[in-house]
Amino acid sequence: MPPISLDDFAAEYTTVSETPCGLRRLDSPKLRFRVSTTEPAAVAFSCWKSAQTAKVYLSARLSRPASYMDERRFRRLLAKIKIQVQASLRGKTFYSPVTFEKIPGQTMLTPMSSCRMNDEEVLLDAVMGLPVKPAAAREKDETDQDYQNKESNADPRAPKLDAFWHGHFCCSLTIPHGLVPTFWSTTASQQYSLLLDVRVAGIKLHGKLRLEVPLQIFYDLGPMATPCGPLCRRLRNEQTERLLRDWEEREVYTKIVMRDVDERNPPMYV
Repeated sequence: MPPISLDDFAAEYTTVSETPCGLRRLDSPKLRFRVSTTEPAAVAFSCWKSAQTAKVYLSARLSRPASYMDERRFRRLLAKIKIQVQASLRGKTFYSPVTFEKIPGQTMLTPMSSCRMNDEEVLLDAVMGLPVKPAAAREKDETDQDYQNKESNADPRAPKLDAFWHGHFCCSLTIPHGLVPTFWSTTASQQYSLLLDVRVAGIKLHGKLRLEVPLQIFYDLGPMATPCGPLCRRLRNEQTERLLRDWEEREVYTKIVMRDVDERNPPMYV
């Protein structure tokens, strides 16, 4: 079933990507850059507003080893860092001639399984990450639990990191309308995710930063979905192409196809 609230699935899923980096392309990878994100709030399309955006929040961290002595260059570097995200919307349609025993996933795609998947990607616009909080450079904080966990799991032969810069960015991604909503039935399921290729200006990365997080999509029909509730205005009668008057609006919910008056978008089926 699709979510029923914009906050149903927000921040339930976290993914991290990390790579060595340097000030110049030929520098040895003394620095490390890490970026992470959480699952954004679900995207709700409606007859009032068809253009929707998904707000993705990125947390970035640049760490330097204890042996890195050029503090002045490190500080200058922080002012140059900019984040750009090239995003794609990935749609995965799972289907099977037999009933699913659980919500389908890619782990079910085995040669002996009856589950199959159609995988498509839609390229979205590249966006710049807008700083949410002022960037800060600080020494290792013993209360930073995330940093301590990472340090305890790190390779003991790796150089010890004792200072880092961290910043938070927001990216607003426009999601195309006309998509099948997220759903799960006994023999089919539609799922979406955002593929985020993160590019960093100001430093030279020695690897790629790519994140993938789930995205829930649904159509918010509101009270108009109930026959006796308030009905949606600003609709055209698809058969006569004329505006519906107040006394006719009580029958809007019986229409199969609806179209937004102002934006002239493709039909939305309900």
